[in-house]
Amino acid sequence: MKTTPYCGSTFYYSSLAACLLLAAIASNASAAVIEIDPGPVGSSFNVLGDVPFTELNGQALDGSTITLDFVFSDQKLLVLDATTTDLLKAQVIFLTDTNPAEFPVQTGVSGFLSDINGQNILDATTGSSGTGLNTGLPTIAFNNVADGLLFHDVHLTFTLPTQNGAITSASFKIFLDDGTPNVLRVVPEPSSLALLGLGGVLVARRRRHWKSL
Repeated sequence: MKTTPYCGSTFYYSSLAACLLLAAIASNASAAVIEIDPGPVGSSFNVLGDVPFTELNGQALDGSTITLDFVFSDQKLLVLDATTTDLLKAQVIFLTDTNPAEFPVQTGVSGFLSDINGQNILDATTGSSGTGLNTGLPTIAFNNVADGLLFHDVHLTFTLPTQNGAITSASFKIFLDDGTPNVLRVVPEPSSLALLGLGGVLVARRRRHWKSL
């Protein structure tokens, strides 16, 4: 699988867009980092979507390879709260300004999940493409995902068909295929949890100090 080169964890978020752009230029591809708000910390669901984004608007159907990196905002992560034998899926849905009888299949659909530092933690088991009237549905699937899976980014790569027209709108969706409710939960980054815990310890110590006076 061809992926965007990793540029180091220390400056990962400030340099990721530049890394993707350099990779896109080198491979004649288009790349974008897209921030997605998964909701408030503590919320849970089985479907996150359909979340609109505009980075593909106007993209010609010219055979380009597209790499999208969906990053959860405010350093939030998603954790899987149940072991399942069903598929965890991530999908991009885009509409075009043409209306063929059946939209050509996108090729080279692949992807992976990464942690807070941008490290690949799980490759997609399969990559596929749904079709419909002026609609593209590149989808990646992760099989037999385990309880406690924790991820921050969803990476998806696919190659557009070559035909007249351009993309007019797009949205992102991540979901569990069997519809099990409330299995994806929004959590803060681990360092935020540690700071909250440290804050609680300091407050408790200060209370004990004042009580002893």
